[in-house]
Amino acid sequence: MPLLLVFLLGILCCPVCPAANFSISLDAKKDPSIADPAYPGTGSTITSSFDKQSEITVEVAGRNYGNIPLPGNKRWGLKAGPLPLQNNKDAFVVTGGFQPSARGSRLTLLGADASYISITLNNVQPNTRFQNLSVELSGLSLVNTSNAWGAASEAGFVNWSPAASGFGNWASASLSNNGSKLTLTLPGFTWTSSGPVEIRLYGVTGIGDGSFTDLKISSTTSVVVPEPGTFLLLGAGLALTLTFRRRRRSITLPYRSLHSSSPSRRQ
Repeated sequence: MPLLLVFLLGILCCPVCPAANFSISLDAKKDPSIADPAYPGTGSTITSSFDKQSEITVEVAGRNYGNIPLPGNKRWGLKAGPLPLQNNKDAFVVTGGFQPSARGSRLTLLGADASYISITLNNVQPNTRFQNLSVELSGLSLVNTSNAWGAASEAGFVNWSPAASGFGNWASASLSNNGSKLTLTLPGFTWTSSGPVEIRLYGVTGIGDGSFTDLKISSTTSVVVPEPGTFLLLGAGLALTLTFRRRRRSITLPYRSLHSSSPSRRQ
């Protein structure tokens, strides 16, 4: 059995998981929130939700928010809880923030870090293909989104280092529903790392205390997962190929030696 054929059979035995849709919504009132350790004492929170079908956990937090970026002053993220002056209504409160200089930029006009919403996907399998990955913020109120854009960390958090020159899969966000809904749809990509996938949504800042009521993330995913049987098949095929070649050599060598001695007999 040719080795190439065995290899191809092994590839065919790698199951391609059928494409699946997952959709996770985060509610500031219903979903659990904890104090954000990045901004202790500010009330900033990390809100999470779990999708049973995909077994993916989503965590949402804010980064580089606050009103005054002066030395010694704390900058915080999002606060999931009652709206200011409206204790009967919960939402994700966005206090101030720093707009990027333009869509696709991570810096403000002054060169400081712009504010962004961090959306982290945990328990994502390596080699997962994301298509039509969409993030929606609804119930926007007193929020500025003039330069809103986002991107995903395709190969891990290293893509977010200050030395990185840009992003290969960023996209602009768009408003709808009379300005009450913001949608970001990213180009498809394949997740090749083993850590969390992070999506960063820049340019959502509060006019004073702004807010949004819900966040929804959805996508179509598929993944190729080699089974243990694949490697067993490849190993067995290789062993059979080597055995076949040895047996063939053991048969042909005496035949060749016999014919090589025939001329001397005729002499």
